[in-house]
Amino acid sequence: MARAVLSLGERKAMFWGHNGHVSAGPLTGPVKAAGRHLRDELGPAYYALGLTFHHGSFQALRLTVRGLRGPEEFAVGMPPRRSLERTLGDIGYGDQLVDLRGAGQDSDLGSWAGTRHRMRSFGSITLPLVRDQFAAVVPARDFDGIALARCTTRARPLGDAANPPRSSVSRVRPRGQV
Repeated sequence: MARAVLSLGERKAMFWGHNGHVSAGPLTGPVKAAGRHLRDELGPAYYALGLTFHHGSFQALRLTVRGLRGPEEFAVGMPPRRSLERTLGDIGYGDQLVDLRGAGQDSDLGSWAGTRHRMRSFGSITLPLVRDQFAAVVPARDFDGIALARCTTRARPLGDAANPPRSSVSRVRPRGQV
């Protein structure tokens, strides 16, 4: 992924992917995320923007014992306490873009962004039996900014407007919620 972006040379580009791919932070194991490669090559010219949401729905494939099913809609309620999404949502600003580059370590934002948090980590394939799909992140290390959508809706497949595709909605509930 990073090689494809770097092959564009000096042109400006946007690299859009799962937070695990765009993250400029270290990953455990021998493989670096594409974002880490881009940060190593481009330095501060690479801006890693983490995308997340407070509640709503998204579209993904469902992994079953018989293989992949879908795409289908998954609905997610309020995030659990002490998650990145809950903290940002509790501030009460609705949709947010938080630029972490200017947050000094001695500021409240810098102190918060320099500590470990759980961040939602839903991707193109969802494991229905795993209720909490989170990744451990240190926002200021892994991203230059965080974009939070207060409420999100799934992508809608294009089709015959008179006969829209049917979809079932699966509910994903964090542990401890009814």
